[in-house]
Amino acid sequence: MVNIPIKAGTGNKDVPIKIESKNGDASQFDITADINSLKLSGDAEKLAKISNVTATVDLSNVTQTSQQTVDLVIPDGITADHETVQITIEPKQ
Repeated sequence: MVNIPIKAGTGNKDVPIKIESKNGDASQFDITADINSLKLSGDAEKLAKISNVTATVDLSNVTQTSQQTVDLVIPDGITADHETVQITIEPKQ
């Protein structure tokens, strides 16, 4: 009997974008993104461990509706169809 090791190949996966905030209370704002999910490509084992991709928005000094271009946190060895996301931040009345 011959054992042949099987190595996982590459694949694709769609994952949601998770928006996190810093320097402020997110419940005081309506925060939306121009895209809600990403298509990731790369090693199948690494892809299996990814459930979302994070974008962190800075709420400091936001007093009126504004937009921020935020870098997405993409794990090493994985490529994505977007590297940034456009976030709209609107203070609640």
